[in-house]
Amino acid sequence: MKNLLQTLESHKLYNGRMIGWSKSEYRRQHPDNEVIFNANLVSKDGKQWYGDVDLTLDSETLQKVSNESGETFLILREMDCRFDTENDSFEELEKKAVKTFTPEKQ
Repeated sequence: MKNLLQTLESHKLYNGRMIGWSKSEYRRQHPDNEVIFNANLVSKDGKQWYGDVDLTLDSETLQKVSNESGETFLILREMDCRFDTENDSFEELEKKAVKTFTPEKQ
């Protein structure tokens, strides 16, 4: 089984991903989408990935990543997991998560 980062990359979700050069323009073009710029993806093993996520468009792919990797992970806003969070437990970060992805039973 691939690890979480390998699985993300196999779905073209590369570390540091940008979904648009202009945040304001992206929001203007997708006004109803739930977009998290500079998001952090955290598993129980710690921070795994960062980049822009459009949950409206990416949730299905992120669920596939969770299923394929067998990992539960959180999507957090930049400020909820960027500074001084290395000592925060997964459970503490889970309270701040915008979305949690858990492997579905096959």
